[in-house]
Amino acid sequence: FECYAPELRARAIALTGLTGLWQVNGKNRTTFRQMIEMDIFYSRNISLSLDLKIILRTLPAIVNSGKITSAVLDTRWLGIPQATLPELTGGDARTNAETIMRILAGGETGPKHDLVIANAAAGFVVSGLASEMNGGIAMAREQIESGRALEKLKALQNFVA
Repeated sequence: FECYAPELRARAIALTGLTGLWQVNGKNRTTFRQMIEMDIFYSRNISLSLDLKIILRTLPAIVNSGKITSAVLDTRWLGIPQATLPELTGGDARTNAETIMRILAGGETGPKHDLVIANAAAGFVVSGLASEMNGGIAMAREQIESGRALEKLKALQNFVA
């Protein structure tokens, strides 16, 4: 381990997940060095918003009648504007927690809010609660606007505490 350059050590100790930044940015079309650079970027910029962006860019798998199909999700197709990485980049754990609380309380709009809506909508579709993304978006907005999403988060916080 000591023989690795410091940036490669950072990559080696970073937590892994089911997907990653390089998988949604070209995967087999990237060079090995580009893959390493993206992994290092991720390890140095871990945040809720970056994870959500990666998740949304991962091919959503939808199980339907025993078949798995996949599709690319571009939120612009759903009327949600494209955001830049700086607009979605979070901060430390406290800052990210405050952001999600503001979003769920209805006090924050913009790209991070839009990302939460799109992610929740995808969850509604994958779980079968919505048949398509526009229906999932409507459900997600209703959950936030009604205060139910914030209530569920607080219930989870109380359960874990």
